[in-house]
Amino acid sequence: MSKSHPTKVIKIDFEPDDDVVFPTATTMLINFDEDQYYIRFYQVKPPTSLDGNLPDTVRAKLVAGITVPESKLKDIVKAFQETLERREEVLSDHLALQVDSLDELGQDDD
Repeated sequence: MSKSHPTKVIKIDFEPDDDVVFPTATTMLINFDEDQYYIRFYQVKPPTSLDGNLPDTVRAKLVAGITVPESKLKDIVKAFQETLERREEVLSDHLALQVDSLDELGQDDD
């Protein structure tokens, strides 16, 4: 006879990230194997030229990398999608409020 163990939900206490630097990633590469995804984030700075001669290639500096178990990737993609949708909704609402405020400024109280 097998014993069943009660399930307990354990809260995650996220540490503050005050001392962490968040570099800007402008491109990424994703590789995978049987069990994991390897996601690398790179920063590519646009080339500059005073004489109009641009290089054929630019360097991509690795700024972060993560390994994601195959079992978690769908959850991460879903979280990104939900966050993007929430952000678009907030920005849309904010823009609508700005337009309403501008409309109110243009109306006379006669």
